[in-house]
Amino acid sequence: MTEFSAIVLAAVFFLPAAIALAFAWFVWIGNRRPEMAKWRTDFFMWGLALGLLTMCLVMPSCAHMAVTGEPARGIWLVVNWVGLVSWIFGFAAAFCGKGSGRILLLAWGVLAPLGMLGAYSLTIP
Repeated sequence: MTEFSAIVLAAVFFLPAAIALAFAWFVWIGNRRPEMAKWRTDFFMWGLALGLLTMCLVMPSCAHMAVTGEPARGIWLVVNWVGLVSWIFGFAAAFCGKGSGRILLLAWGVLAPLGMLGAYSLTIP
């Protein structure tokens, strides 16, 4: 598989999660969120940032797995572990939100591991 097609395939696997995260950001930036306590607002903001970090870390790793056809090793394994930790904290922060932002960030938290499993399925011969 060529590198370009592997990147496109990894992007397709993560497309639903990326769309949910983008809409969660749009709700946040558009200021269309219900009134929340300051601590809830701060936690939810960190959840959005961690969601973006997770996507930026895990997508290149999945593209590398698609190109090589083998599971992550070396630096890619470290990147996946950091992505897993940021996903856990981002998903937990989604519960601090309210309204549609919470639903969208929770949807991202469910769809991101499914995208990772889809990319990992490319390594199965």
